[in-house]
Amino acid sequence: MVHRAGHGGTLPWLLLIGLPVLLVGLLGRDREVHLEQALSLHHAYSEASEEARHDGLTGLSNRRAWDEALAGATPLVQAGGASATVLVADLDQLKVANDCYGHPEGDRLLIAFARLLEGCMPDGAMVARLGGDEFGVLVVGPPQAQHEHAEPLSDRLRAALATATAPGPVPLSASCGEASTRESRCCWTAFAQADQAQGADKLARRLAR
Repeated sequence: MVHRAGHGGTLPWLLLIGLPVLLVGLLGRDREVHLEQALSLHHAYSEASEEARHDGLTGLSNRRAWDEALAGATPLVQAGGASATVLVADLDQLKVANDCYGHPEGDRLLIAFARLLEGCMPDGAMVARLGGDEFGVLVVGPPQAQHEHAEPLSDRLRAALATATAPGPVPLSASCGEASTRESRCCWTAFAQADQAQGADKLARRLAR
């Protein structure tokens, strides 16, 4: 005798057969959701990380990115695979612009100087706003012997300033100093030397007025 299962006997079997398929589908959708969320978080983190390395006013690299670049370039220089040149520039009369004409004028002066620096420096140079009215330029290239006759960065900047048009009543001018890793073989030392040279240039220009 053959016994036929009624609807009550068929349903459990259908559930047993269909449940794994349903679970696989749900797990698949969960994985897709988690993957989308992970990609979205990674994208948001990347954007936030990139934004954290740029100056909000000028769009240049900021001090954090600058420090990271010096730290990254120093091992290459010490290994003899690269050399670096550092320029430090200090924008003149930012306080005058802010105090006499308002902070919007000071901001325009900073932005104009940032664009001037970007325009007159070599291709591949890192241009950064280090804080306030201080800017830095880092050029990393082949060992010094291969490009020691390149035009000094300070000469490039002074030539650009000589023909620059100010965005307002305060003229565009700056003191600057540069140094290379030829002797120190350390980007941090070159940065300190460039900063000292910039201070000496500022003092000499004040005495000459």
